[in-house]
Amino acid sequence: MTSDIQVADPVATRWAHALHALASQKGALDAVRKDMSLLAGEMRHPKVREFLTQANLPKADVLKVLQPLMGQLSPWTQKTVELAAQRRRAALLIGLPEAFQRKEDELSGVLQGVVESPRELASTEVQNLEQALTLRFHKKVVLRTRQNPELIGGVRVFVGAQMIDRSVQGRLDGLARKMRNASLN
Repeated sequence: MTSDIQVADPVATRWAHALHALASQKGALDAVRKDMSLLAGEMRHPKVREFLTQANLPKADVLKVLQPLMGQLSPWTQKTVELAAQRRRAALLIGLPEAFQRKEDELSGVLQGVVESPRELASTEVQNLEQALTLRFHKKVVLRTRQNPELIGGVRVFVGAQMIDRSVQGRLDGLARKMRNASLN
């Protein structure tokens, strides 16, 4: 089983930062936050995601698929969607809500992370991890949980671009590396 930690889409991140700056400047942050929630819901549909990742989609086709959503969006988000379609960058809409949330988190001093474990973690265990990581990173850390039976025991935590591997599997892998690199004198 491979980890499904996703690397942030740099294009979606740039667009999200621009949209956040514009919304902030125009006093429309609350409306755009609501829009990002609506857009995230739409992007959860596999058929929409698959459609938007097709190459060279005409603007009219993109807007036709997103038409039911467009009427619910603020003018700032509508313009962003239209511009993405016009510039044939409709696929960035998939990552836009998540990138926008990362920008919000960054500004409020919050780091999002994922903790993997071979079993479901109790809420107190997750809270203890969040507290320890908050001290380590000097920012509030909020963790999502994911089960990964390959870990055997322990946990693997991803926060930002860092991975903290305290799993049995990680320790076994480290031991194997040390044995391969050990001199036989």
